[in-house]
Amino acid sequence: MKRMTLAIAAALLSANCMAQQVQAEGYNADNTKKNSKVVNGDKPTAQNQSNDKDSIERSANLRKAIMKSKGLSVNAQNVKLIDENGKMTLRGPVDSAKEKSVIENLAKKCYGNDYVSEIEIVIPK
Repeated sequence: MKRMTLAIAAALLSANCMAQQVQAEGYNADNTKKNSKVVNGDKPTAQNQSNDKDSIERSANLRKAIMKSKGLSVNAQNVKLIDENGKMTLRGPVDSAKEKSVIENLAKKCYGNDYVSEIEIVIPK
């Protein structure tokens, strides 16, 4: 019981330190304004994801390929994948041009030329 209490205390302290570091660096994790532009615009969102078996399978295969790629940042691993009737849209931030290229090449293997890349390169602070 004492070990569990110490482990929980250590985890909370660690999370608090990380939050203070993020605030000190001036990083704003809230991207609500940016997301609202996408939702209110004509760009596909997760709600546009096709539910047919082929679309789900191809999206899953692309996500698995991204996750298997070594050296990708968490941002790159979390790029949004939206398959809308066989056409893939890639959206989100990555940390380098190399990561963008890796993800686009994987999309090309899965979708040929039926993909649109809206990936942004955002240099981490």
